[in-house]
Amino acid sequence: MESEDQFFGKISEYYSGEKSQEVIKKELESNPETKELFHWIDRFWNSLRPKAWDTANIERRTHEKIREAQSPEPLFRSRPVKYAAAILLALSVSGFAYYYFTGKDPLIEVTSGTGELKVVDLPDGSKVWLNAQSSLRYPEKFKGELREVTMNGEVYFQVKSDSEHPFIVHSDHIQVSVLGTRFLVSDHANEPVIHTYLAEGSIELELKDLKESITLVPGEEVSYDKKTLAVLRVNNPQASFDSWRFGKLSFYNESLFEIGRKLERKFGKMILIEENVEDMKFTADFESETLEQILDFFSLGSHLGYRPTESGYIITSK
Repeated sequence: MESEDQFFGKISEYYSGEKSQEVIKKELESNPETKELFHWIDRFWNSLRPKAWDTANIERRTHEKIREAQSPEPLFRSRPVKYAAAILLALSVSGFAYYYFTGKDPLIEVTSGTGELKVVDLPDGSKVWLNAQSSLRYPEKFKGELREVTMNGEVYFQVKSDSEHPFIVHSDHIQVSVLGTRFLVSDHANEPVIHTYLAEGSIELELKDLKESITLVPGEEVSYDKKTLAVLRVNNPQASFDSWRFGKLSFYNESLFEIGRKLERKFGKMILIEENVEDMKFTADFESETLEQILDFFSLGSHLGYRPTESGYIITSK
């Protein structure tokens, strides 16, 4: 079991958005004790979210819980009310309580699981599709001059046009600014390359690490390597970049490494790839094929093979 400070540090980062929620969630769920407590905290916050409380009531309730929790017992052996008090205090310090104490609407988070597709209707009439193992955070109501959301994973946006209120998409390494358009962003925390594809309209892609912006035209894709900071612009007007919205699985000139990650998210099996073949690129479309049928396809005529492991498959050179 990790220390209380380590645990609450991760909880703070999870709810404040300082680090990838997907990565922190995996870390906390890898240990049975922290997994149980993490799930309790999540249920607690979901039930606590105030709809009509004013700032004074929230502050009063927080202090009441902290006083109730005063006890020399270790945290992980204490009662749920003590968990609540410590959580309230830790998250208040982290900045998560900002959304309550400033009077702003709380954030809504939607997360898709392995092989799962979710569709979200945003409060401004925009529509969003989340591919497997992706997440989106947005306010209950958009207020002020900007419509801002935060994402992780692969997300397709169909933004309702509003010239007076630009729509902003945030992730760890990029920011996308639009007025009304259709586009896709693929930015998984555990993958080295970010892909942005514009289907319609116009967007401005800000690369935070490079401190520069790129304006995309319809049919254009920009790939950005987080480690090397390399940028690649390609015009692919016919690419099936969003086929997953319709239950399909498509790869357009993608490396075997990228394909393996997509197969993991689709089928929930670990796909290991030998280093000497992970840069091989393929273009292919699948609809209802099984994972084994897809692996058969890649092994035919490409000097590749595969074999099962305890948790999935490994792709090798023949």
